[in-house]
Amino acid sequence: MPKRKPIVGFDINGTLDDSMRVFMENYNEKFGANVKYEDLTEYDVRKHFPEVENVFTMTPLEELKEKMVISDSARNFVSKCHDKFDVVFVTAAYPDHLQFWFEMLRDAFPWVRSEHLIRCSRKQILKLDALIDDAYFNLESAPYMGFLKTQPWNKDICDKYICRFDDFDEALWDCLINILT
Repeated sequence: MPKRKPIVGFDINGTLDDSMRVFMENYNEKFGANVKYEDLTEYDVRKHFPEVENVFTMTPLEELKEKMVISDSARNFVSKCHDKFDVVFVTAAYPDHLQFWFEMLRDAFPWVRSEHLIRCSRKQILKLDALIDDAYFNLESAPYMGFLKTQPWNKDICDKYICRFDDFDEALWDCLINILT
């Protein structure tokens, strides 16, 4: 039986894209606020956006599509991973937003099919070999190796069992290769 390729999962919001910055800018514009990205020091950002019930649904998807960007370094890194590993995208996004995220991923990665997108809030139940995420609790006590994308809401997290990274670069690639091969 052939050996299976390792499975690498990528979170989307806050990891591959800069969605929180878009949500924050729209909030500031709509309410005349001055919330700074660096001030978002907790994963639960509701205290920074008291006028809205849910900051993630405040921005219309059409507007989000215009402003949302997956960086070149993230695109290149995911493509490189796709050449060596099985790649999936794991998101806790609202079910009615899944088509939007799927189309965004297809625009960035033409090889993406529906089976590459998984909606899951409790990511520890997934059978992955590695997960790249911005939410520490998705990496905590997980059966896979965790890679934490540094963001203001996780900068104070320190865990010897999680690899932290700032950008999708060669150092992250070398770490992933050393662990999974």
